[in-house]
Order: sequence, then structure tokens, then C-alpha cells
Amino acid sequence: MKVYIIIIFGFILSLFATTDGSKAGSFLRYGMDARGEALGRALVAEYKDTGFSAFYNPSVLSTVEKYSLSSSYRSLSLDRNLGHVGISIPLRGEAGVSLNWIYGYTTDFNKRDNDGNIYDIFSYNENMFSLSFGLKLKTGLRFGITGKYLWARVPEFDYTGETVNATGIAADLGISYQKETQFGDFSFGAVARNIKGSFKWDSKAVFSEPKTKTDKFPSTYEIGLNYIPQFSRDLKLYLAESFSDEGYYGFKMGIEYMYMFRETKFFIRSGINNDTVCSGVGLQYNYNNYLIDFDFSYGYEDMGESEPKTFSVKFTF
Repeated sequence: MKVYIIIIFGFILSLFATTDGSKAGSFLRYGMDARGEALGRALVAEYKDTGFSAFYNPSVLSTVEKYSLSSSYRSLSLDRNLGHVGISIPLRGEAGVSLNWIYGYTTDFNKRDNDGNIYDIFSYNENMFSLSFGLKLKTGLRFGITGKYLWARVPEFDYTGETVNATGIAADLGISYQKETQFGDFSFGAVARNIKGSFKWDSKAVFSEPKTKTDKFPSTYEIGLNYIPQFSRDLKLYLAESFSDEGYYGFKMGIEYMYMFRETKFFIRSGINNDTVCSGVGLQYNYNNYLIDFDFSYGYEDMGESEPKTFSVKFTF
């Protein structure tokens, strides 16, 4: 029985590590929202906060001007799902704070006995709860930090219905800088993500001889540029390079065009994340200075029968 449980458990841990690395914490290396996905996740140097900026670079929270509530959902192949709920709050001066919950889960895994017979099903989920803060210094440099609490669990893991849990902590550090020129507006950014991140698994509820195992997250590092040309203020270009503890991680690029009709803004987006092409659309409606954003993205994944699709919504007030 334990052999089957261990094999199944190893398969579960690999599910969120299929296209974004084979190490622990891969659910945090996926994009968080539809706009970010459509732009190739190249948002490390975002010019202004978009409600999801804390994930890409917490220093951008220094530009928060209004309260915003945001949520997103992403469906992946192999019955994998990712979601997010967050709030961004402006503070006095050029500063902001954000609270976020990111979760990833899969369902309907078969439990089998020693003869290979299915006798039940179970699920697996990973969670990140974070607090982020961003501040603009007198020099113009923007600084941000994120603290993360990590929690994973396999409910009803074995035939007795016990649960296996893992916990951990991690941190992000980010900086960015804006520059307005005669050629347009530039924003430069850099971030280190998932510093000291890990899952520490405890199996004492399942095995007679309990063991602990620590799965370390690879830290990732990113630098990037956001450019808004003077000749077209409705156009935005994003470029980024990513690295990890294990070496080069990839090139990212995104482009966004906005068209405004009366009180509504329409967005067309496209991006590249390494060799993956993605695209998306968005809509922002202004009602008495209350903003409602709806975004959708579609990407390509070289496994499974379904392609990743992400939906996001944001309320700014």
C-alpha cells in the first residue's frame, strides 16, 4: 500500500512542474493574471500598478493610487488549476501595500490497493499567502518587498484518511526606476523571487516511522524594461530576461495596444515567453471613476489536450 501511495505522491508533485521547471514551488513560477500571461509575463518593470503588480515586482506598489480588488483563474492541461485573489491599498506618500492568495490544485486522483484496484479518489493543493510593500524613495528609486507563507496539503492521503502537509516561507525583493524623456517613458526593473523558499513535508500522520523532507524552491532573478513611446501613448512594450539558481531561465517580451471609445478602453496584447507564444484581450469600463477590468489570455502548452486559458477581473475604487 505504501509503495502505491509514494508513487502517486511523486506524480502529484510533478504536475505543477511540467512546463515551468521540475523543482518545487513551480506553481509560483506560472503567471498570475490574464494580462501578464498575454504579455509573456514580462512585467518586472511595469510603469504603474495594475492590481497584480506585487507578483511581478513589489516595488511597483509605490504607484498605487486607489484601492483595487483583483481575482484570476487559470485552467491547465492534466486537470491542473491556478487561482488568485488579492487587494492593493494606497498608503500616505508614494507607497502601497498588497495582500494576495495564490493557489494551485488538482483533483480526482485514484487511490489503489495492492492489487491495483481503485477504491477512492483524492486531491492535492498548494497555497501562497503574501504581504507586499512598495515605496518610492527621494532619489526616485522604487523599492519593494514581499513576505510569503507557503502551505501544501494532500487531504485523505492514505486509506485511513490522514492528511500530509508541508509549510514554508519565502521572500521577494524588487527595485524599479522611471525616466521620462523626449522619446517616451521608460521604466527599468529587477526582482529576486522566492528567496529561501521551500516546502518542509511532515509524514507523521501517515507513516509509523515519520520522516521530514525539505524541497527547496529555486530562486529566480529577472531584469526588464517597459517603454511607452512618445509617438503613441496607447502602445506599451515590455522586455525581460530571467535567470535562476540553475542558470539562464528565458527571454520574455510583450506588446499592448489600447483603443478608447467613450468610457471604455479596449486592449489587444501579445507576448513571447521563451518559445511560447501567447495572446489576449482586455476591456476596462469607467463608471463615475470606478474602474472595472476584464481580461482573457490564451497560450500554448506542448502537453495535454487543452491549452492554458486565463480569466481575470479587477475592481478599482
